[in-house]
Amino acid sequence: MRHRFTLISSLIAFSTLTGAQAYAACPGNVYSINGGRGEVGLLLDIQEDKQLTGYSNPGTRALLESRTLFSSSAMTYDPTTNRTYYASVTRPTAYYVEGVESVVSADELKSLSLHEKTSLPNQLAYYDHSTQTHTVLANVPEIFRMAFDPVSEQLVASDGDRIFSINPSDGVVTQLSTFSDGVKFGGFSSWGDFLFYDGELLFITNTRTFSVNPSSGEVSLKSFHYINFVTAATLDQNGQVIIAAKNQNVTSNINSTFLYRLNPDSGERVKIGLFPARINALATNTMEEHTCYDKTIFPSEKIVNVTGVGSDTVTEGETAKLTVNFDTSTKATKDINLALVDGTAIGGTDFEREVKVIFSDDTSVNITLNADGTVVTVPAGVSSLTVEITTIDDTEDEESKSASVSAWFKDDESDKANGSLTIEDNDEPLVPTVCTTDQRVQVRTSGAYVFVDCSNGRLGGPSISAQNITKRVNWSTNSYGGGNQSDWNTQIGVTEVGDLKSMSYYGSGSNSSNVCSNGGTSGTRINTTISGSIKLNANGDTVCQITLNETFCDGRGGLRYQNSSSSTCEYY
Repeated sequence: MRHRFTLISSLIAFSTLTGAQAYAACPGNVYSINGGRGEVGLLLDIQEDKQLTGYSNPGTRALLESRTLFSSSAMTYDPTTNRTYYASVTRPTAYYVEGVESVVSADELKSLSLHEKTSLPNQLAYYDHSTQTHTVLANVPEIFRMAFDPVSEQLVASDGDRIFSINPSDGVVTQLSTFSDGVKFGGFSSWGDFLFYDGELLFITNTRTFSVNPSSGEVSLKSFHYINFVTAATLDQNGQVIIAAKNQNVTSNINSTFLYRLNPDSGERVKIGLFPARINALATNTMEEHTCYDKTIFPSEKIVNVTGVGSDTVTEGETAKLTVNFDTSTKATKDINLALVDGTAIGGTDFEREVKVIFSDDTSVNITLNADGTVVTVPAGVSSLTVEITTIDDTEDEESKSASVSAWFKDDESDKANGSLTIEDNDEPLVPTVCTTDQRVQVRTSGAYVFVDCSNGRLGGPSISAQNITKRVNWSTNSYGGGNQSDWNTQIGVTEVGDLKSMSYYGSGSNSSNVCSNGGTSGTRINTTISGSIKLNANGDTVCQITLNETFCDGRGGLRYQNSSSSTCEYY
């Protein structure tokens, strides 16, 4: 079935089509013409599909579009004018075998199976799909094959020897080059068709596909497809190559043709089916629609490898972007394994494990990645993906941290690649202080103590009872300097205690030692000295120290000395 539509609607359909099932009809309608010297030419609307089995319904596989002006072995479609150009095959007027004119009719004379002696001039004509009319454009050289060049908007054609261009507006021919002797003597230029595919001119002929430079005639082998009697080539609605191969036996041409879908890069082919016509030329009208069918996925196109994973360095709180590259675009949906592996950066603490995966076609999916690998389905037509990872901003001063992203398609992980995520800290270094999360820090021994009360900003030591008392507190801070104070009070307030770097306490008290010689009882305190400190060392760790020296009466008129110390910090 054929549906015509304008070029604008064609572009809209191409841009919005998401699959073979999105619409009942898709842009790209394939036509054929038969060859045969002097025979009637028929333009047929080919009813191809992804694949046709059996041959019980041949009448539904080709629909008559129009009778052409002559049979042809070369045709191509020009989307700028909505015309299909076709060139005549040899049209005999006389034969080397004498006397045949007397035994056949005038119509029969045109298509005898004899070598012609004379023939009509070769002509180029076109079929206007809008008006459904045929027009002869010009006399031209013999043409075996022909393709429309979308860049130059010229027709590129050849016979068995020469390559030339044709102006589609007036039929003027310009010779470009000639085939090499190897191509000609190998019989390749006697068969096959030209086709522009992915920006290059292909020459698809018997058993193989060449890439052609029309300016020089130089050809290079792309692949072997091993199909013989190749007559025609075109692109289907999915942009895949269709080729026709002549079906014949000892009885001559059977007037049916096999169509194949071909991967010209690898030579892989799939038989589409048998069609009930001699097909010597093919062309696809991209402004008409045909029933949609799925794209053929060749085995080699299912092989996709990861070629590398990029790395990224971000500041905590930012989103990291690591790109995973493939060696080729996916031709169908394909599963990839993505892993987000902890390093010094830990998932859930330094970064989120729920990531956004953005494919090169701008579609995306949110998914949670683990360290062992999470399967993500990659759409068709994708050549890379980017993993966006949200990092977590905290208030802790710390070194840069890292994690890694791994990606692979193959079950044996032979294409596995890794990329690194580096998270840089954005917090100012914390200046260590005596007061951190604790309410009180102290050191004590035998009832004597030195303390810092972080909750109310006071520091100092115990009270001392004696006739003569000395007490002094020194302190220093990281940002506010320091100070000292001597006071009879037991405790001294320091409002900058939250920035305290060190403090020291010295307290002493003394009584007259005559007490002991005048009958003082044992244990009567004569002198007390307390020296202690709480401070930070070079590593920022809190160290504590206290020493208590005491003198007592021994009960015999003499003195007894008692000393104790501690370096154990106590926290409350």
